[in-house]
Amino acid sequence: GKGSRYRYRITPPTIDIEVKGPVRVLDTLVKDGGIKVYMDLKDLAPGVYPRRAVLALPPEAVLVSTSPEIFTVTVFKGSEQ
Repeated sequence: GKGSRYRYRITPPTIDIEVKGPVRVLDTLVKDGGIKVYMDLKDLAPGVYPRRAVLALPPEAVLVSTSPEIFTVTVFKGSEQ
């Protein structure tokens, strides 16, 4: 998560991603530690929200699937958790 001024929890905590593309691009993704995945939580007040993850892929890579597609984000007021 990024941009939240509150504590938060994202459920489930992991995502499975299937990507296709040229071998050289896929090898680079593996060597560089994978794909950048995040959720923009800016301006979310305390509460529960359904959200999709944002993925940063090189132009030659194509996203085939993600699991899950929707996450539950719980934003806590203050340091509650």
